[in-house]
Amino acid sequence: MSGAVIDHAEENQRLRRQIESLHLELHAQRELFRSIFGMENADLQLENQNLKGQLQQAFEDKRRFNELVEEMEEEKQKMILDHSEEMKKAQERIKFFKEEVQELQETIDDLDGDMERVMRLEAVWKSEEQDLKESREAVKVLEKNVRGARAWIEQQRRDGAADATDDTSDTDASDSSVSSEDASQRHRRHLR
Repeated sequence: MSGAVIDHAEENQRLRRQIESLHLELHAQRELFRSIFGMENADLQLENQNLKGQLQQAFEDKRRFNELVEEMEEEKQKMILDHSEEMKKAQERIKFFKEEVQELQETIDDLDGDMERVMRLEAVWKSEEQDLKESREAVKVLEKNVRGARAWIEQQRRDGAADATDDTSDTDASDSSVSSEDASQRHRRHLR
């Protein structure tokens, strides 16, 4: 738009020179008509009117040109204002998108934390599952030992020798007792 202002100044200068030229031409023609042709006063007035008309036309052209420059300046200001509004809207959109990205990052961080908790819970669950499996196996061994002990006691009753024990059965009974204690301890540990 600075080019338009330069053009405006150049056009003003050109019109000024044209007006001065017309004034000089008018004066020269008056003198010419008077001195050389000896024209009547009416003829000089007619020529003077023609030159005045040209001068008025030059002023009108200048006025129209100035109006055009003003319109262009207004358009420039409007474009600057529109551009400022667009920049403001763009900055608001950028701010909005940054906030959206921040919210998404927070959601991702939350999901990462949830995933870590799930993985820890899964590890605990697997450990608990293993402990439960071991406890079941211990209970099975304990039940087997209890059945064996009951069968042995029943056998002793049948034989009528409740207080008589031989070395082999003492060893079996003590083995059963140790196995039962191991199973009980594992079961208690699991329940904790």
